[in-house]
Amino acid sequence: MRAGTSIKKADKKRHLSGARRETTWLGEEEVKVELLYIRDCPNHVPAIEAVKDVLRESGLSPDIVQIEISSLAQAVTLSFPGSPTVRVDGKDVEPGVCDIKHFGVSCRSYLVKGKRQGLPDREWIRESVRERFSETRSY
Repeated sequence: MRAGTSIKKADKKRHLSGARRETTWLGEEEVKVELLYIRDCPNHVPAIEAVKDVLRESGLSPDIVQIEISSLAQAVTLSFPGSPTVRVDGKDVEPGVCDIKHFGVSCRSYLVKGKRQGLPDREWIRESVRERFSETRSY
């Protein structure tokens, strides 16, 4: 499939029920960017904007899978540490977050340059996209 093309919406919805599924393309490779959030999260929209900006800056389609987390069971099943959570191909953009073992329907804060904030650092998002791009080039 060529860069800049997308899969049909009907095919996208089949994969994740209840989620708006979109994909971004790196050359011939599909990259899935997810934003998991809870209803009324004050950082949901700013997180979408930050991720879309980074994708555009990287020359990629600003498509994001948005998944609303509405129950503890869903939070545990999806290993959701809080809202908003940004993942590139299933990997959280926050460095070292793989050690988190507590999940729930709650807000999330990030320690960025010694300060707590409600959004992941844009550089973490850029690095996750770059890392994914490097992986597709190494095959």
